[in-house]
Amino acid sequence: MQSADSQQPSALRHFIGHAQLAAMIDGTKGEEGEWFRSKIGELCDTVRTMPKSYETDGQGMRAVAHLRYFAGGRAVWLITERDAGAPGDSTPGEQSQAFGHADLFGDGGELNYISIAEIIAAGGELDLHFTPKPLWQALKLEEPQSARDALAMELHGMFYAALPDDGPEQDHIARMIAAEEAIA
Repeated sequence: MQSADSQQPSALRHFIGHAQLAAMIDGTKGEEGEWFRSKIGELCDTVRTMPKSYETDGQGMRAVAHLRYFAGGRAVWLITERDAGAPGDSTPGEQSQAFGHADLFGDGGELNYISIAEIIAAGGELDLHFTPKPLWQALKLEEPQSARDALAMELHGMFYAALPDDGPEQDHIARMIAAEEAIA
């Protein structure tokens, strides 16, 4: 069997922090070594095969989250696309951005471009126990029944994330909910 170091393609280093990867490689030498070797191989396959930039465009909450990062108690990032890179990149295959759902404060979050390098630099860790699933499942939302439902869910999340928890905006929220329910 190959060592964990030889199973780790250079692209994986852009998706996992040095300390976390070092701990995983060290784990391959202990009694749970097979689990860590298998997990490193699984992550390599996930990163290699996950959609690249714009390949999930238009899927909204139905896009599959392939990686999950967490930090600081509430911050969670669900990655649906990795950077495709560009022919002129100084480092071929460099991961400069990703796309997915970011929720930094436990307030619903939003779909947006995400810097995995910044997540790692801020102490974020890759969730080794996460299983790829559609965003709506990963976020524990109801399944969108149509494209209009999916769009309403996305707008609903963005709308609430932008508003404070109290104040005159709450009346506006009630009107928006009523309008949303009338559309359905």
